[in-house]
Amino acid sequence: MNLMNLMLEFLQSPGISRFGEVLLHFFWQGAAVAAVSAVLLVVLRRASALLRYRVAAATLAALALLPVVTWFGLPVTPLATLAPAVSMARDSHPGVLENGSESGHLLVSWAQPVLLWLPLGWFAGAAFLVVRLVGGGWQAQRLGKVAVQPIGSPWPEKVAELAARLGVRRSVRLLESLQVHTPVVVGWLSPIIILPAGLIVGVAPAYLEALLAHELAHLRRHDYLVNFLQRVVEALLFYHPAVWWVSERIRCERELCCDDLTVEVLGDRRVLAQALVTLAESESVSVGLALV
Repeated sequence: MNLMNLMLEFLQSPGISRFGEVLLHFFWQGAAVAAVSAVLLVVLRRASALLRYRVAAATLAALALLPVVTWFGLPVTPLATLAPAVSMARDSHPGVLENGSESGHLLVSWAQPVLLWLPLGWFAGAAFLVVRLVGGGWQAQRLGKVAVQPIGSPWPEKVAELAARLGVRRSVRLLESLQVHTPVVVGWLSPIIILPAGLIVGVAPAYLEALLAHELAHLRRHDYLVNFLQRVVEALLFYHPAVWWVSERIRCERELCCDDLTVEVLGDRRVLAQALVTLAESESVSVGLALV
């Protein structure tokens, strides 16, 4: 019983009430920022994928910063202090608050449960998604350690050559695995490209080179790290659809940016397009990053 009382006191503390206000404000703030971003992306639909990517990434960064700015920018919340003030006034001056202040009392009766349960729901949802993120990262790391085997010459040398042309200075290992159905990049400091088993013999060398160049483009752009930060923002601001929409736009534009880098290296967009078609026909979905 004492534990329950302590929990209720914690949830009813001014800090939790203030946090609830921040979460509430983010509903309209996130919608406004996403609306501006949507207009910009429509205007820039004929611009480069890199420019659209930067707009989407800046939008997600703004969404991530909004709750912090709101927390420090909010005045002392009237909703957290109005209820006791109304109660004291009623005790001191019975009947005075029957008319004009009744609307304020109704506002408090509506807002207080929201400010109480919204943070509680946020804690539960964010905790679940953070645990899932950690578990997904652990599984991604296991991809490079379990049931894998190195790919022999000449492909490691080809990866080193493509990496040099793309400006990737880190050493990149090349493995194949039965656990993946599409080429993926695992890791950032010690990156590994993992290919589905059989892809080497099932795809023409020119197409495989294009797929490898695409994966190396992700490394050149530090997409593995950026994708991880995206997942963190998604976990913390999961309750707003704008966050998921912007994050998905980032992923789409990211793939197009990597396509452009691949074409710069190979000099032939048709080779990359045919490589992706061939990959899709082999029941793979899309090239990307192994991070949940």
